[in-house]
Amino acid sequence: MKAKSFRVQAMAYLLTGCSLAFLAQPAMAQDADCDPEAEDCEVDDTIVVTGIRAAIQSATNAKRESDQITDVIDAEDIGDLPDTNVAEALQRVTGVQINRDLGEGSEIAVRGFSQNRVEINGQTQVGAGAGGDVTYQAITSDAFRSIEVIKTPAADEVEGALGAIIRFNTRRPLDSRRNLLSASVDAQFAERADAWTNNANLLGSYQFESSGGTRFGILGNLTYRGRRLRQDFLDIRGWDAVDGFGRDLDGDGVAGELVERDEDGFILDLQDGAYVPLQTRLQVREQDRELYTATFSFQAETEGGFELFADARFTRNEAGDTQFQYTSSFNSALQGPPDALRIRPVYQQPENALISDNQTVLNAILGQVRPNGNPQRGVNLNISGNSAPNEQEVLTLALGASWEVGDRLDMSVEFNHGTGNQVNDQFFSSSGVAFSEWPFYFYDFSTGTDLPTIVPLVRGGNGDATTEFTDDRRVDLLDLNTYRFNNIVAQRQMEENYETAARIDFDYDFRFGPIYSLEFGGRITEEVGRRSRLRGRDTNNTDADGNLGGLSFDELEARFPGIIVQQPYGDLFDGATGDFPREWFSLDSAFIRDNYDEILADGGIVRTLDRNWGFDVSRNTIAAYLLANYEFALGGVNAFGNFGVRYVATDRVATGGVDAGNDTFIPLTVEQDYDNWLPSANLVMDLGDGFYARFGAARSMARPRLIDVAPLVNIQFFAGAGRGGNPLLEPEEVTQFDVSFEKYYGEGNLVSVALFYKDFSQRIEEGIFNGCFPLPSDQSEDSPGDDGCLVGEDLIRVNSPVNAGATEVRGVEIAWQQSLDFLPSPLDGFGFIANYTYVDADEDTVSLSGLTLPTQDLSEHSYNLIGYFEKWGFEARAAYNWRSEFYDERSTTNQASFAEPYGQLDASIGYQITPSLSIRAEAINILNEPEIRYQEIAERPLGYRVNDRRFLIGISWRMR
Repeated sequence: MKAKSFRVQAMAYLLTGCSLAFLAQPAMAQDADCDPEAEDCEVDDTIVVTGIRAAIQSATNAKRESDQITDVIDAEDIGDLPDTNVAEALQRVTGVQINRDLGEGSEIAVRGFSQNRVEINGQTQVGAGAGGDVTYQAITSDAFRSIEVIKTPAADEVEGALGAIIRFNTRRPLDSRRNLLSASVDAQFAERADAWTNNANLLGSYQFESSGGTRFGILGNLTYRGRRLRQDFLDIRGWDAVDGFGRDLDGDGVAGELVERDEDGFILDLQDGAYVPLQTRLQVREQDRELYTATFSFQAETEGGFELFADARFTRNEAGDTQFQYTSSFNSALQGPPDALRIRPVYQQPENALISDNQTVLNAILGQVRPNGNPQRGVNLNISGNSAPNEQEVLTLALGASWEVGDRLDMSVEFNHGTGNQVNDQFFSSSGVAFSEWPFYFYDFSTGTDLPTIVPLVRGGNGDATTEFTDDRRVDLLDLNTYRFNNIVAQRQMEENYETAARIDFDYDFRFGPIYSLEFGGRITEEVGRRSRLRGRDTNNTDADGNLGGLSFDELEARFPGIIVQQPYGDLFDGATGDFPREWFSLDSAFIRDNYDEILADGGIVRTLDRNWGFDVSRNTIAAYLLANYEFALGGVNAFGNFGVRYVATDRVATGGVDAGNDTFIPLTVEQDYDNWLPSANLVMDLGDGFYARFGAARSMARPRLIDVAPLVNIQFFAGAGRGGNPLLEPEEVTQFDVSFEKYYGEGNLVSVALFYKDFSQRIEEGIFNGCFPLPSDQSEDSPGDDGCLVGEDLIRVNSPVNAGATEVRGVEIAWQQSLDFLPSPLDGFGFIANYTYVDADEDTVSLSGLTLPTQDLSEHSYNLIGYFEKWGFEARAAYNWRSEFYDERSTTNQASFAEPYGQLDASIGYQITPSLSIRAEAINILNEPEIRYQEIAERPLGYRVNDRRFLIGISWRMR
């Protein structure tokens, strides 16, 4: 469905949701969320605003009072953030775009940058994997009071963000003067998975005061979240330009001209080549997730101003995959002719293939020739039953104190430690038809259906080639005798990431002109990422590595009763149009997961250390900063802000190795150090009558991911080429300038416009670097040193992440939030939030086809529409989020994958039965639009993914 209909449906659902809320009958008056015995509560006839409006008003006040350009999401009540997944909550913020995994928010980009610093109470949120990436699905929203998105940094804030600092702030036990106790339970239904799962949350906070006036408080929070999610997808692993059609496709009057490429494979002139699909995968993936989170916080405050706190947060995330996959390896029907270096297609009757004006083969029958030229072999048909369970644990600890050193000097110290680890016991199986029975294929991408036609065809009785598609030539995929078992890969992957940090900060009451205080301090850290893997294989080619490869399905079933199953999902792709396999036999991935150790032992599969996968990267930093806070009045304009500079030095040691082939592994360690000066300045001008102007300028940096700098390289010395990490990567840097104009009025109403410009240098992307690598002992250089390398080394061209140079990013953000409380009842219960972001970036990255590419993960346009209703104890909200197309990643042919425009509508409604008890219902992904990818032009599709609609009902209680 096109973007226009996305927007039409979104508005329809938005109006429908608001109308339903409007039609709801009044049930009770809104009770004030205020404890009359609390010191900060005054009881009078004033109506106390709570719920959605209170959260909006609190967030708006925080934005207004900030001396930086900041957006805030506030939860005025416990567990009242707008989404249970924090990534999905963040997508409501102006300038934030997200990617999804199995339909849940998983990656975040701010103003086009995915390099963002994620903190919890100012502490680094470590990831469970060796690369250090944060898993947003594992951060539940229940314990958080607010989320800040800080878009203009200050010198006292930790470096590491090019887009924004994303700070999750938990509740602390002394935030208020009363004890808290709350509980919630809910059930969620996933439509495609056809499964109910349960969620629960318990939060308690208790405080007391000693006879000496010291306040103590403890807080605990326990959360359980269950998920069963399903995704159906078609994945085409890339389109490549090939020769061999013998036609004049470029219209120059000469037929059969070969594709012209440079030495690195980049296409210089397509000529009479045509793009063909290389591999298609149909997959059903169902995942069971269980998330356990425990949070503990302790606080103590004395009357003299001394404060002590200790925080601990533990998360365990378990995910068990069930996967059924059908693969058609069209690339097995490509062959290198003896008189040319380029592959050519073996298409039956190529003169009848439908080739578009863009030289894309949209409709054809293909097979493969035998070495003697006889077209009696077809295309590799592969069936996979895989299991990839994942167990993650993350523990963060923080201990800190602050006190007054003297009348004018405050001091604080903090120690943090965060550690994450994950274990994957993966099992990948491959089955298919006998080599002699490989089918021919008919495919058609020109029909306009949701999915293309992909049909395997049997050959003639004497093995002749199939030259036309008829229904009676379809391969019977429900004939168990069609299949044989090929091989297994069993691997246990272990990853770890941790960071230890200590910081000291001072705040000095310094009066000099407009400057009223100086802040200064320092921070030291040690960060480590490491991984290792045990790996075993059982193939059909040798008996040395196991005894299962080559068995028929009947033989395999006899060994492990229950391991063979028909693909069980009869609603594949939810009725999407197209002619493609929907039923087949496979190994049962759930059975594999449940009987993993037994299958390995009985099959004789032994896992050994895989040195070609492991690495160890450590990174140490020392930082210091000086920040001045100022305020002044000039011509009736009040102004305030800060300016300062941060200095940070980084030392990195990365250990991996070079896989030189022939069972040769050469350990490799690379050390690197660098330092950065990061100045920043922020100015806020209160122009009166609710008008504010903000200005920001800063230099920011983000270090490379630990996995990207791991010197783990697979090299083919005979070709002088390899693939792997780049231990010489330097940090990415941004020089940014921001201006924001804001108008605050009424209770929580706001109109704002922000402009930003970022000069992005040393950006990291996939590319090629030349490096000197030690030669295996059995090889030597012809002319040692001629290539600039030392004796015993060779110059190798490595495909890896590289610092690609500079680009410019610029954009505008527009936001409007409005309560309609000026309207007569009941219309005064309505309100809305709307925001729009435009981002533009220079294009200078080039794909293998020669196409100039935009910045990765950046949508030029994105917006949010949120409508809400709050009255008589009812709360209703409908939120639609939309982003335009964006460059996502590279396909297997090193060409660009683009994501089509995507929008998602979510809605919720709640009712407060009593001041303590409330019920709610939510609907997520209401429109259920597919996620679609294509390679550079729409007629070369790469992916079609369908996720779950999810529905939630729940009840919450809190002590009043």
